[in-house]
Amino acid sequence: MRPLGQFDFKKQRKSPYVEDYEPGLVYLFQYPRTRVLPNISPFCIKLETWLRIADINYKNVEGLPFSIRSREGTLPFVELDGIEYPDSNLAIEDLTSILNKDSVEAHLNDEQKAMSRAFEVVVENSLLYAHLKFRLQYAKDLFSLYKPGTLDPLTAAMIPTYWKKAVTKMINVSFIGKHFEDNIRRISEQGGCSSF
Repeated sequence: MRPLGQFDFKKQRKSPYVEDYEPGLVYLFQYPRTRVLPNISPFCIKLETWLRIADINYKNVEGLPFSIRSREGTLPFVELDGIEYPDSNLAIEDLTSILNKDSVEAHLNDEQKAMSRAFEVVVENSLLYAHLKFRLQYAKDLFSLYKPGTLDPLTAAMIPTYWKKAVTKMINVSFIGKHFEDNIRRISEQGGCSSF
């Protein structure tokens, strides 16, 4: 039996989630909006920002259960014409091709594209864990940003504890998990002090 507070994010669900979809409309699945931020997830913000920059007609799917994930277990994800595209990076790559959009890096030469990709990897695979480590200290405050009624009372009570456990596990298996807090701060500051 699964302990209370552990969600099975890869459980089978219907796909597409939106069955009566409007052709050509991208359906964006992400965490609920908060009172002060478009989203608490940097990956959700990245995908929605890209949809806006690329001038793609999309709809933010509201009122989802907090446990909703793509069939691969990721959030955010999108659906277009009944087909699911998981993960922010993969969704951006797939939609760029399907919708004949210019890549946001189309104007860059090969060297600049390589630098752009390297910077993206540093942010998503190094700085992310330092960022998450510091967010752990404020988990309860972070989840208090949701509008009242966004989460049912049981979920609202469980989510901060579950999130802290899940994020702690992610951090501990990452390269940064073994470091003390002062060294994590140094690692996170290295990217900001360098000249890219």
